[in-house]
Amino acid sequence: MGDARTVLRAEDDLEAGLLLTSPPYIGVTDYWNDHWIRLWMLGHPLRKNWKKAAKFGNRASYEGLLQDVFSAARRHVKESAPILVRSDQRRLTAEICQSVLRRVWPSRDLFVRPSAAPSEGVSRHHGRGGRRARELDILLLDTSDQGRREWAEKRGFEPT
Repeated sequence: MGDARTVLRAEDDLEAGLLLTSPPYIGVTDYWNDHWIRLWMLGHPLRKNWKKAAKFGNRASYEGLLQDVFSAARRHVKESAPILVRSDQRRLTAEICQSVLRRVWPSRDLFVRPSAAPSEGVSRHHGRGGRRARELDILLLDTSDQGRREWAEKRGFEPT
């Protein structure tokens, strides 16, 4: 639908019962040029533009991006709704993502569990090697929701 920083601010309140997302990983993929077909479907030109890279390699701008998107999303999520975020396990992405989530939802309990993709990465299918992506599931729950807390711990989530 477009840039989440803009779209979420323009939308009427949604009162979502769940937020499930996976933000970009810092310095990993050029989200402009590697996802050109998605952008084309949103109305952008049908060609890559190497001058317009979006790799999110700068820590401050990456943290600002996550802060803007999660802050904009917050007003659309019910107060008791669980929030599940798939992040990269690499230290920088994981730390920034958790830090921003704690700032945006300071009264939530935060749980994490490591995760691995069920198969090797797409690069392997293109003859460039590749391995299973190592990711981190981050779950934020309302502090009074004991039932969801027990569900999360049974599935390998640990409180942080």
